[in-house]
Amino acid sequence: MSNRVYEIFEQVCDLPANEREAVIERLCGKEQGVRDEQGVRDELESLLKAHDGAGQFLQQPTLNPPEIAETLIVESGIERPGTVVGLYKLLEQIGEGGFGTVFMAQQDSPIRRRVALKILKPGMDTKQVVARFESERQALALMDHPNIARVIDAGSTLSGRPFFVMELVRGEPITTFCNERHLSVADRLSLFQDVCFAVAHAHQKGIIHRDIKPSNVLVTVSDDKPLVKVIDFGIAKATTGPLTDKTLFTEFRQLLGTPLYMSPEQAEQSGVDVDTRTDIYSLGVLLYEVLTGRTPIDPKRLSSAAWAEVQKIILEEEPSRPSVLVSSLRPELLPRAHQRSSDASRLSQMLRGDLDWIILKAIEKDRSRRYSTVNGLAADIERYLHHQPVEATPPSRIYQFRKLVRRHRSLFAASVAVLVTLLLGLIATGYTAKVALDQQARAEARERQAVRAATAAGASILLPEAEAMNLADGWQQEIAEMRAIGNESDALLSETQFTVWMASWLAQHGQADRAEKMLASIYDRARQELGYSAPTFLALCNLRIQINEAHRHDATLSADCYADLLQAVAATTGEGETVSLLPQYAEILVRAGRAEQAVAQLNRYIDRQSKDPLPPSQVDVKRLRAAIDSLMSGGQIEMRLLQQVQALCDTGSIASAVSNPNDDPELVADLRTLQGSWRSNFWKNGKLVERTQVTFDGTSCRTEWMDDQDEIVRGRTGKFELSRSGGVKVLTIYLDNSPQTGGAFVYHLGDRQLRTVSGMLTNHPSLPDVELRVFNRMEQH
Repeated sequence: MSNRVYEIFEQVCDLPANEREAVIERLCGKEQGVRDEQGVRDELESLLKAHDGAGQFLQQPTLNPPEIAETLIVESGIERPGTVVGLYKLLEQIGEGGFGTVFMAQQDSPIRRRVALKILKPGMDTKQVVARFESERQALALMDHPNIARVIDAGSTLSGRPFFVMELVRGEPITTFCNERHLSVADRLSLFQDVCFAVAHAHQKGIIHRDIKPSNVLVTVSDDKPLVKVIDFGIAKATTGPLTDKTLFTEFRQLLGTPLYMSPEQAEQSGVDVDTRTDIYSLGVLLYEVLTGRTPIDPKRLSSAAWAEVQKIILEEEPSRPSVLVSSLRPELLPRAHQRSSDASRLSQMLRGDLDWIILKAIEKDRSRRYSTVNGLAADIERYLHHQPVEATPPSRIYQFRKLVRRHRSLFAASVAVLVTLLLGLIATGYTAKVALDQQARAEARERQAVRAATAAGASILLPEAEAMNLADGWQQEIAEMRAIGNESDALLSETQFTVWMASWLAQHGQADRAEKMLASIYDRARQELGYSAPTFLALCNLRIQINEAHRHDATLSADCYADLLQAVAATTGEGETVSLLPQYAEILVRAGRAEQAVAQLNRYIDRQSKDPLPPSQVDVKRLRAAIDSLMSGGQIEMRLLQQVQALCDTGSIASAVSNPNDDPELVADLRTLQGSWRSNFWKNGKLVERTQVTFDGTSCRTEWMDDQDEIVRGRTGKFELSRSGGVKVLTIYLDNSPQTGGAFVYHLGDRQLRTVSGMLTNHPSLPDVELRVFNRMEQH
């Protein structure tokens, strides 16, 4: 630097600023012979600038009282505009999260600019946080990506609370940006790819975001093009230790929104390390929302739920496919489609298929089934945009079925067991229940309902129809995979349960032939290897009969399966429980052309009824009458058995009418049929009374006709009452009705009963006729 420069400097350095320029102009002018005027002026301005700066050094107090006041406010936990944090002066609050508050701040040195400063709230464990910040600061500084809001600075306040200073992004959440500008599905996917690239860059630098959501993915416009900026990297990872229940409940309202995007492993807090796949899950949720306008989980449910319930929802509830969700939101579909530059039907169609599977792969509950890297997710989106096959595919049907079982473990077990339970419940009700006969009608109604429910029981687990049909289409493949898993007995049990469930669903949806094919393929193996005592085989057998009887009407098949059913019931609950199944078995045997077997089962039924006399239900009455009518028309039943069965049928009809004689037209018709033959068929009515007395043992039950019998003959239905009492008063009822009927009854009494009668006929109007019949009977003996 020349002496001339110093000379000029000394003349002007103490002058006021507004006078310097004129003096410098004069001293540096060409008239003074100064060469290289510009060079001299530059050197001179440099000296003057240094002089002016030095002159201000320590002119202000080192501790400025207003700044101290602002610092005290900050350290007390109350940040507000005007507060100075480090080199940054807070201008206005622009955001707030569960852990920190974000301000727009002004930086004046060493450069002048506006930034975003996020400072952690008071109450965080800053000792742990600061230590982790120090180890992460270098990684944050290494991130350099156009789609990441650059971290400018990081530090801690005087009390140790850390803060981050970031590039200020004047943008909108990605969901808002896409909707307000009506971006198409393709444009949204392209924009989302930039998000993926940013997160992938962070992963390469060892940073897991763990808080990806729309408010942390902002979009601005640069050079007329959308520019994604991902913000708040590292905050959640650096500050979040294992949260206690108390912390979560305290902070839940502020955390609201984050759980919507939180991966199951992050929500579970089981000690499992959270890796980069947690960000992949959050990205999948974000993509779900960008394309459908909804998150997989309804935010209203989370806002009203305790944390334990929130965890359960995140961990267990499977999301709807995006295309299914969109198609189900009919009132909202039109504006939603318009926001995506599409129409309602086309939007659902565009999401169906590849986009469904891409999103569902990203948000798999099992992280091992997600994309292994964010670049893998971005690459699949690229393939979709270029109409190439994507990596994501529908989950295998066996995996889908296993997820279904895990999600509804108890319900699925019940779906197989309920077939057994309903069947055994009918058996128990029909055979062992010692209930008053005024409950008979309700029992029959329950039976009819239960029979219908039994067919549908296996399909009680909800599954969308299209997905269930896909499962059915790949049934043989699923069976093969089951056989390859575990030991043979476990595989067979799973195979049988799956087949029962799937066949039940198919039968419900009008595909009885496919259902029968499934059941038949496993039936013999299940009978031989699981055995009659296995409840699953009982369910299989019963379902096969129910489907065949309701849809296919193959009597031979039903008869064969019924024989197995009787053995399965006997092995499962005992031989005595089979009695209520015999009427249907006999009727099926008749239809199958097996008359001798049908007669044998009817005799077996009559024998069992004499030992445990509960009148047959109306359902069984119809089956018995159908059986004996067919056998009688073919001359294949003896008169004695025919009359015994007819008597049982009449007893069942009367017993049903007792509880509700007027409400069931079929019962009324049965009673009128009885009335029409009452006086003409003495043998039948004699056997009716005899069976009534024998089955109820004559000392435990009596029948009272509450209306006059003549009125019944004239067409009235009449009412009956069954009650426990002693004696054999049933005889007098029939003697009062008709000496002939009473006489026919006496004629067919057994010896013990005949001796009892002798003490009951004194002074009875029908005594002469009865005595004659008794005499004839004694003569025969």
